[in-house]
Amino acid sequence: MSMRSRRMNVVFTLAAAVSLFRAMSSVGLAQDNRPAHLERPWPVAVELADVRMTGELAKRLTASFDRLEEGFYSPPRLYDSPNAGWPGDKEGRTLLGLVLLEQVTGRPAKNLEASLDMYARRVNAQGYLGPVMVPDAIHEQALGGQFWVLNAFYEYEAWKKNGRVKPWADQILNNIYLASAAAYPRYPITPAERKTQSFQLADGRTGKWDLAPMDIGCGMAGSLDALTDAYRRHPSKETGQVLDTVIKRWIEIELEAINAQLHSTLISTRSLLRHFETTGRKELLQVATDRYRLYRAKAMSENFENHNWFGRPEWTEGCAVVDAFIIAVQLWRYTGEATYLEDAHRIYYNGLSVNQRSNGGLGCNSCPSVDKPFLTIVSQEATQCCTMRGADGLTKAAQYCFFRSDAGVIVPFYQDARATLRWGEQSLTLLQKTGYPWQGEVRLEVSAAQGDEPRTLSLFTPSWAERPVLKLNGQGPAVTSQGGFLNVSRRWQAGDVVELSFEQSVAAKAPINRVNGADRGEYRTFHYGPLMLGYAGPQAVSVKSDARFNRRGERDFLVEGTDLVLQPIYHLLDPAVSQDRGYQRQILFP
Repeated sequence: MSMRSRRMNVVFTLAAAVSLFRAMSSVGLAQDNRPAHLERPWPVAVELADVRMTGELAKRLTASFDRLEEGFYSPPRLYDSPNAGWPGDKEGRTLLGLVLLEQVTGRPAKNLEASLDMYARRVNAQGYLGPVMVPDAIHEQALGGQFWVLNAFYEYEAWKKNGRVKPWADQILNNIYLASAAAYPRYPITPAERKTQSFQLADGRTGKWDLAPMDIGCGMAGSLDALTDAYRRHPSKETGQVLDTVIKRWIEIELEAINAQLHSTLISTRSLLRHFETTGRKELLQVATDRYRLYRAKAMSENFENHNWFGRPEWTEGCAVVDAFIIAVQLWRYTGEATYLEDAHRIYYNGLSVNQRSNGGLGCNSCPSVDKPFLTIVSQEATQCCTMRGADGLTKAAQYCFFRSDAGVIVPFYQDARATLRWGEQSLTLLQKTGYPWQGEVRLEVSAAQGDEPRTLSLFTPSWAERPVLKLNGQGPAVTSQGGFLNVSRRWQAGDVVELSFEQSVAAKAPINRVNGADRGEYRTFHYGPLMLGYAGPQAVSVKSDARFNRRGERDFLVEGTDLVLQPIYHLLDPAVSQDRGYQRQILFP
């Protein structure tokens, strides 16, 4: 059985989760209340201020930035038009998006400081947005919204290196998440406890919890995110103890049984990976790995988006697509398995990029299956959540183009960009130009080099990169291959040029999982490199798995012997990808 098959067939079990937590809980804090010393062999992404995009991704970042500077996301409307029932959610996502976008583009966010000024005037007596939370009636959606504000404050603090927002962050942490410590062990985790019926609560109140009727699991997921972020930046014994309680309860939850929301599932998975990096607890990595495998086997949509709930493939959420992308990259970082990185490429090109609309925002799409083989638009834009979350995903896509290790530079994604990688006083500045994903062409030029220590430059060659060839200054250098990367080492000098070329062809693939129809007969999708192909006609057509294709221009792939033309569903802010225009693409073919 292949590695991919093993990954697809692993199912997370409650018994395994409990066993893992028992092992995990035996690893305590060091005496100074900080994690014990941890070796970090995994690569580190380039600093946001050290990377600038110049091509396709630069246009996406600009569109996202422009959208978040429009009136709906600017003060006072940022606070006057909140996400109803979700205090802090819209406000926090917007602030976080602006903080990240300013760093990665170098463009000042014109409303950021004014939005922070107004925040201080809008908080309640406990120092956070919305109603004061009652300890005997924990409002799950408040826990699932306020952590975005905490994220934004921590990111702002780390970037600006000043203490402006630290008191506000402390109030959110202390008065919401730490104050809820007594309620976490009694968070309802089974259908019986939650009193669910057709995904709606018969009674929204269960014990000390006022549960979210639709975003199932959001309170615990938001708490995990808040507490893991707080602990990595300002570790304390109290935060660590409450966090352990939340982790224990969360990994006992029956995700499929309660039809957990996928965004909540992926937020928590990303948070567990964050805490693994902070603490080195390998059990957390295993739990997160199993959760991602479960997601991929039961709730990933055919174009690498998501079903919004386990068991309900009705629509996708751009928010969850962002988290799936981040998780796939992080799992590659920690395990070195190239299959996770291939997932990340496909999520970016067929999920995140397809989900971004022409105005820079993100929306919700359908979940194609063999019964409904068309990708359509369910919601043109999710203005209260996904649009702002998209800024984080696009920023991460830029940052993930370059990683630094002790050995050198790792290039796992290909985008037109400029980046500086640093090792103390030594550095390399690289200019990248590429035709990917349309062509297998990548060019990296060293524009500046400080220090004479040899470094390895590693370029990703996914499984669809056929007959890869790497050249250094026009010559074939000594190259090694490991973990899906081609590696070349030398003492780099300004003017050095590395060129990678490879071929791509159209390949047929079975549906991702049974929910999408993997066990429903002979259906397939078609891919050119990382790009999924779709058919724009009004009626479903058949394309056999052994069909041959002639490429006509950049986007057109003609099925030989027919007049059928398939095109990548990927687009760059195309206005035609619109609910009003009836956008539809067949992506599953009998």
